[in-house]
Amino acid sequence: MRLTRIAIGAGRGPGGAADADRVALRNPRDAGAVVAGDASGIARLTGSATIAPTGAYSVGEVGVFGRTVASDGALGDEILLAFWTHPSEVLAAAVVGVNVVVHVTIDTRAAASADIELRPVITFPAPRAFTGLTDTPAILMDGLLAGVGGRAETLGASAVAALLLAAAPPRMLMFDVSGSVVASRPCAWLVVAWGAGGAGDGRYDVARRRWIKGVQGAAGGDTSISPTGSAAQVRAAGGAGGFLSSSLPPRSAGSLGDLVVSGAGAAGGAAAEGLGNDGGQGDAGDLAISLFAPASGQYDVVIGLGGAGSWAGARAAHLSGSARTTGHAGRVMILEFR
Repeated sequence: MRLTRIAIGAGRGPGGAADADRVALRNPRDAGAVVAGDASGIARLTGSATIAPTGAYSVGEVGVFGRTVASDGALGDEILLAFWTHPSEVLAAAVVGVNVVVHVTIDTRAAASADIELRPVITFPAPRAFTGLTDTPAILMDGLLAGVGGRAETLGASAVAALLLAAAPPRMLMFDVSGSVVASRPCAWLVVAWGAGGAGDGRYDVARRRWIKGVQGAAGGDTSISPTGSAAQVRAAGGAGGFLSSSLPPRSAGSLGDLVVSGAGAAGGAAAEGLGNDGGQGDAGDLAISLFAPASGQYDVVIGLGGAGSWAGARAAHLSGSARTTGHAGRVMILEFR
């Protein structure tokens, strides 16, 4: 026996023994020649066919056709060797332009029946033409994507490299002292601002040799960036100064920015060492992060100064100015995208 072709159709039946006597498909539509249709065992035939549908329909039946082979090699008449259908299941969806590949294995060892195994595979050939981008957002149609103008185009490696080189790289600016910056037009800014840290309690009564309770270290200054002559657009509040006791006063509100993390900016200063080190450490400043398009060309940057500790006493060695009592100054980072 030699397999010759595999046909698919849109008909549907009960399948199984109820369709054992069929000699043709109920509603044949398309067929393909079998390749590799020789016997792979004593009584097992395998083969596959690539079928190009001529219309759109649900494949509800498959027929495998073959011819008998005489001892002298002569072929007999073509017959329906195996048939599959099901009352409700669909084997595949036939679509014009999409091939349906059916692979079959037929075991004919049983004298009165034949088992057929179907493994359909759908392949998608390359399109002959690009489809118009009718659903492309308007912003992409304004030239922000190269090659978009009603159809899609591919770009080679050299063209992509040229586009990347032509694009303006981002600019990063860091400020640890107050100043000003001029924004490019147009652009977007990602601004990160750190408020200054507060000082630790640094007041010590030298004559009485004890810390002065209830005296707070100086607070850290606010860090801000704002259009020249306008209110701050982003502000990170400075930290509160420390007390001799462990409790700190409530934080003052008023930080600006899309995201503000209280107390996560510049660290506060520790209490000064000397005749004692029981002073409270100053609070950290805020961390403010904001992403926006600059509305003005020039912006003023104000860096908050760390709060300074101070001493109470007559001995010059214990006057204010100890580095460990001073909170860290604020900072500003601007990442400019053009």
